[in-house]
Amino acid sequence: KVILDGSTMGTSYSLSYVSDSVSIDKKSIDSILYELNQSLSTYIDSSTISRANRSADSIEIDPHLCRVLNRAISISELTKGAFDFSILPLVNAYGFGAEERKDHLPSELAKRHKSVGYSNIKLSCFDGSCYMIKANKSTQIDLSAIAKGYGVDVLSSYLDDKGVSDYLVEIGGELNSKGANEIGQHWRIGITKPDTSAGLKEYVMVLSDDSLSLATSGNYRNYYWKGDELYVHTIDPKTGKPVSSDLLSITIQASDCMTADAVATACMVMGKDSSINFLKQNDDLSGILFYKENDSLKHINVGLKARLAPKGS
Repeated sequence: KVILDGSTMGTSYSLSYVSDSVSIDKKSIDSILYELNQSLSTYIDSSTISRANRSADSIEIDPHLCRVLNRAISISELTKGAFDFSILPLVNAYGFGAEERKDHLPSELAKRHKSVGYSNIKLSCFDGSCYMIKANKSTQIDLSAIAKGYGVDVLSSYLDDKGVSDYLVEIGGELNSKGANEIGQHWRIGITKPDTSAGLKEYVMVLSDDSLSLATSGNYRNYYWKGDELYVHTIDPKTGKPVSSDLLSITIQASDCMTADAVATACMVMGKDSSINFLKQNDDLSGILFYKENDSLKHINVGLKARLAPKGS
């Protein structure tokens, strides 16, 4: 087994593969991830997405941003706005973006909220070029809730093209697994205990199958307190405020990691019951939801057919 790892997208990545005939160069992996950041990172002023956010109406965008934005629009529509990629002004306002977190929330929160609305963004593609068009010049996009999943898919496709059929690709907890590990077993994926005091490798469940595209979302890592009020990084596009969800975390399985990534975020906004109904209505999606009941950690599996191994196995 070969393991390549490093930093990307404000988090870490890990790529493990097994092959007797193929050798993957870490520089090639880092080069791909660098290209993705130059397209999709709101923390890089010269990135395509940052330039698009500064544009007033229409701007040509690169193929990466076009593909991710196209999927983001479809998932925003599918989730009826629970996932909304135009949330950046509020992400920054609450101190979860590139803007420095302030002692007091900006007074223009309501104004920023008015600029949020995925329907303000359209794509127009012709003659091999793609353009992002704004109906509201104040609308700004943030694809951080789908970009890591897209990165996983891009690296997975790279491995497929190189003839690697056994691998595990992970960026910030979002992952694709395929085939078997070095001892011939399906890759084993641990779901971290959704608790602020839990370690990164304190698992409540282990999933295993011949092919998985998984993404997990929760509010137990990225949050802060301001007085007696808790602020979490998932923001409800409809209310303009950080969510107060009865879900601790959710792990979504989809046909690709990009979709799983965005849907997991949407479900954290929807909450437990609405997420269960949503997954039941979409046969190509499945998930495991974790929540508290009488101070006990509970979970519900909605259609996820990967083997559920007990903790510690």
